[in-house]
Amino acid sequence: YNEYKSYLSFSMLTLSEEEQLEEVKESNISSSTFFDRGLHFHVLKMVKSFIIWIGGDEARINTISTGLSLSTPTFTHPPSSTVLLGTEQWCADLAKRLAIKTHHQVFIFADALEDPEDLAIVEKAVFEKLKHCPELFLTT
Repeated sequence: YNEYKSYLSFSMLTLSEEEQLEEVKESNISSSTFFDRGLHFHVLKMVKSFIIWIGGDEARINTISTGLSLSTPTFTHPPSSTVLLGTEQWCADLAKRLAIKTHHQVFIFADALEDPEDLAIVEKAVFEKLKHCPELFLTT
């Protein structure tokens, strides 16, 4: 993973609650090559939720999934996730793990990964970015 870290790109869009989702602030946009194609992540941060688009050089969405963790200090409910469109179960699994970690509702819009090995790299890259730059994903 570390040798490929420089080949991954993240960008962030933030929707402001005060402006009632009217204005979009864009920053941190970059693009790079991963193996012989681009692998990109775009984050749209909203109030207590976020969307991650994961894809290649062409902007496509093959699968949409969501994950939600409803646990609170007084109420424990198992986290849930589902595929809303498409067939890529890994998107729902990733959404569920991110929801557990962040306590936010997570939406994943993803292109189909060409190589199964990409899945491990994608997941590691997303969690690494979450660890080092939580402000890209989380709201209070």
